Amino acid sequence: MAVSIAARHERIARLRPDALHQAQIKWYAEQKRELQAFFDRQGRDETVSLEWPLETRRRG
Repeated sequence: MAVSIAARHERIARLRPDALHQAQIKWYAEQKRELQAFFDRQGRDETVSLEWPLETRRRG
């Protein structure tokens, strides 16, 4: 899958593995903060985890 993505996105293909990993962490957190803001606007009692790639806390 990574090869396929890199073949279509030159900016991604140029990243070193460690830089790609850091970018993924940032992108994931940005997406989850937006989801949390959506839940907050909706008045939903939801908490979105920003942990990535693995969650270390149990969900209740």
